[in-house]
Amino acid sequence: MNHGVTGGVPEWVVRDRLGQATGQLPGAGGTASGSAAPEAQSIVLRMKALLAGSGAAQAFPTSWLVQGVIPMNGMLRISRSRGALSGVLLVLLGVWGGLIAFVGPYFHYAYTPDSAWSYSSGRLWLEILPGAGALLGGLITLASASRPVAMFGAWLAGLSGAWFALGTIIGHAWAGSGLSAGTPAGGPATRVVEQIGFFTGLGVVIVFLAALAFGRLTVVGARDAATPAAAPARRLGPWRRRAASQPEPTRLQDQERA
Repeated sequence: MNHGVTGGVPEWVVRDRLGQATGQLPGAGGTASGSAAPEAQSIVLRMKALLAGSGAAQAFPTSWLVQGVIPMNGMLRISRSRGALSGVLLVLLGVWGGLIAFVGPYFHYAYTPDSAWSYSSGRLWLEILPGAGALLGGLITLASASRPVAMFGAWLAGLSGAWFALGTIIGHAWAGSGLSAGTPAGGPATRVVEQIGFFTGLGVVIVFLAALAFGRLTVVGARDAATPAAAPARRLGPWRRRAASQPEPTRLQDQERA
């Protein structure tokens, strides 16, 4: 038996339709019953003929088979508005996290060294890189129309936010690593605000927004699962469009009646 493509149609689609027609999932037990039994038996005969390679592949429209592929493809596509708000906020927070250490000293909101545009390896690992990760993840979540790609963007932003929140703590555990963001400048109240705005609070907010976006992206709504009426004609190849436009042959039906 051909385990790839049968009669021009993926074999898994044929077996799935065969399982539906007999009232079962592929590999499970069960038969069709009631008023739908004659129709189901007719479909089963046609599907078995196709699987057996008997040349009866044209006994039914090809478009009927590929209908099972279209909804799955539709569920992998999403509207770009699904992650728009979260994506924009993640982009803004990523820009804030990557640049605040360099521009904060202009308005007395900084870690040491509290001079504008001062670079250190600690700022690279603890602020610039996670800021870039949150920015990139937000852009992917905002712009992608593919559900898996957008979910990857949300994951990337979430990991960047977690590094913002925990990086300064983990950096102290690595002796000689140089992962130090310095110390907050200013009085006690200012230091608390700087710790929240530079690292801990920023990371928590980024993780929250990334988790919110990821949750929205995992939901498959009725609009996502619906099969567009024009999708088969638009997505099928030329040979499938020709098969779908041809009238259903009656030779196999005559054999079944006999």
